[in-house]
Amino acid sequence: MIVKSVFECSLYGADEKNSENKIDEDLISYKVIELNNTDRSVLKKIYGLGLEGMSIIIDSPERIKGISKDIEFINDLIDYNCLFILNIDSLKGKNGTEAKKVAKKLIKNKIYNFIYTNNNSNRNVKSIIDRCSELEGISIRSANSLYNGEQVDFHGRKIKKSFFGL
Repeated sequence: MIVKSVFECSLYGADEKNSENKIDEDLISYKVIELNNTDRSVLKKIYGLGLEGMSIIIDSPERIKGISKDIEFINDLIDYNCLFILNIDSLKGKNGTEAKKVAKKLIKNKIYNFIYTNNNSNRNVKSIIDRCSELEGISIRSANSLYNGEQVDFHGRKIKKSFFGL
């Protein structure tokens, strides 16, 4: 588990004035966590961070090893009030076909609040997410709320497991 500042991520949708503002990182209670697998022992750590007043954003859940076989792990993270960042490269297929498939399933369930652009131009990102009509609006509202020091709410739904895979 890697914990990093939300300011280390290039989030799509933030107003330029917001992303350029010098915001005191200590005042922002959001932390980004990168998970390697679906080991549920990490949930205790996430719970502990929540008790310390941290709001957790899971970086690229579609890339978590084993997530396609244990998609219900996403539901556990939702129960712990986590938010989620989509890595735009996953929709391009750069993180493999499995990550792309999982990303589409998570988009369908409105799991993502943010989009990590990986320093792609906003025009390139917009052309990719135009196919996901609600994703752009949610990511812009969430990024601006974050940079304005406001609470970011989760509006998705839990994943229903299918007997036929994702």
